[in-house]
Amino acid sequence: MIAPAAPLGAAEERQAGALLLTLLRRQIALWTAGGGTSVPEETAQALLSSLRWQLRLEDGAPPARWRAFLADPEAAFAAGLRRAARARAAAETLWRAACLETPADSACLRDTLRAVGAWLRSYDARFLADRVPEGIDYPLCVPVAARLAGPDYVRAWLLRLRVENALLRAFPPAAVRALLDRAVPLWRTMPLNMAEPVAVNALGRALLGLEPRPLALGEPERAALRELLAARAPAERRRLLAGGTARLCASLGLPPGRWRAPLCGLAPRLDAALAAGDLAGIFIDFT
Repeated sequence: MIAPAAPLGAAEERQAGALLLTLLRRQIALWTAGGGTSVPEETAQALLSSLRWQLRLEDGAPPARWRAFLADPEAAFAAGLRRAARARAAAETLWRAACLETPADSACLRDTLRAVGAWLRSYDARFLADRVPEGIDYPLCVPVAARLAGPDYVRAWLLRLRVENALLRAFPPAAVRALLDRAVPLWRTMPLNMAEPVAVNALGRALLGLEPRPLALGEPERAALRELLAARAPAERRRLLAGGTARLCASLGLPPGRWRAPLCGLAPRLDAALAAGDLAGIFIDFT
């Protein structure tokens, strides 16, 4: 077994702090175009946060990474700039694909993609490299991890959006619009997710052994779902959801791992709805 690296000693911590301060002063000088080393505290903190992200020296960074920085800070900084540039390029590739495949009906999603495009055009890996677009208002089924920043965050967000777009494209557009009009009537103008209601109705049909693509779930189907689900203990219902998710994804050619969390996460809502004897708020009848 490999022993964990020893934590930084006091001398190493002082050296690391001094090196970071030296790099920060240089960044401030570049930021001010050589006009001085004094900036507002908020700007200095933002530049320091960016610097630590570039160097991958955020809170919790392993001692080995700090020691690599101590050994050659300039090489570590140059590597950070290259990593940021690669991540931004990967995010732009995903953004271009998402713009081509995203349904045009949601104004919020269109505005969000425009905000991402503006961020890509203005992104500078030298400064504020860890910032994210301010206009990402469209909510995903599963939010991106808060620990991600900069182009890493944008890339993860776009990857998840493309997964949701793939699900939406698997169904007839008219059925998707009819379902959304009933489930979330303001979906065209407000920040409301489009994929989740579609995925849930499709899961309902998969649980009943039906072809998912029509998306329709009338009262007879909801009654059958109540009978199917109410007769089982909560743990067994969760297994049913997992199996239904796997079958649904297999029938649509989608990766089940991307949908397991949001669809199996229905369990608490289902438990409450079954206790009330009404699944109408989960499985939507739009016929």
